[in-house]
Amino acid sequence: MYEKKWSLTKKPFENDLDLDFFFEDAKHPKEAHIRLLYAAEQRKPLALLIGEGGVGKTYVAQTARAKLSERKNMLTGWVCASGLESAAFLRAVSLSFGLKAAPTREEQAAALELGLSKHAAKKGHAVLFVDNVEGADQRFLDEVRFLLDLTSVEGRPLLTIVLIGHPRLRGNLKRRTSLVQRLEVGYEILPFEPEEATAYILHRLAQAGGAADLFDEGALEKAVKSAAGYPRLLNRICDLALLMGMIESLDKIESKQIEDA
Repeated sequence: MYEKKWSLTKKPFENDLDLDFFFEDAKHPKEAHIRLLYAAEQRKPLALLIGEGGVGKTYVAQTARAKLSERKNMLTGWVCASGLESAAFLRAVSLSFGLKAAPTREEQAAALELGLSKHAAKKGHAVLFVDNVEGADQRFLDEVRFLLDLTSVEGRPLLTIVLIGHPRLRGNLKRRTSLVQRLEVGYEILPFEPEEATAYILHRLAQAGGAADLFDEGALEKAVKSAAGYPRLLNRICDLALLMGMIESLDKIESKQIEDA
């Protein structure tokens, strides 16, 4: 709605998964991204990515998935565990890898193992991202353990599993020794530092063709303070501020529009 007013090629602060806006200059997103790629490339069995809501866990993981999907030998899948019963997990995993669904759990497990084994025989590797795992029950984690038990004829894992969730997920895993022992890569994403949050706003504006001084200094400071370093909140505040600025026919965004947002 306001893109024409501010000479933008697209809305810069949508809370979506537009990977063109990935901000890799901040410490935590950059390191998390590198660690996830490392886990997949080195064919580690299990990786963990945690963080409070709104810090960008899903976005960072999707960025890593997109990077891996560019490689011919990498098969990637994505499953959201929220609201998913453990009985449906293997079916969801199979479908995410482009494999067919089976009528029973046993047949699904066999079909999944066969599909992953065929991919491994071609020197390939599979990476499964499982989001919103913090609310999963123990039976769900049993299925994760089952997948980790799948190995090639050389004894290497058929897939890398990346679990994504709230920090309390770490505590849940500590009660499962069989999973902890296979956890080789982990990272917790924290909110931006103030200078990173400012750079984040300017980065997203630049990616959308916006002027570097579209937000004056007071507006930037107010937005950074109000969002406390959370990208999701930064996006919401800045998006509404641009709308308010258009409604008020301003030439740039000031601290008042941030307050009104």
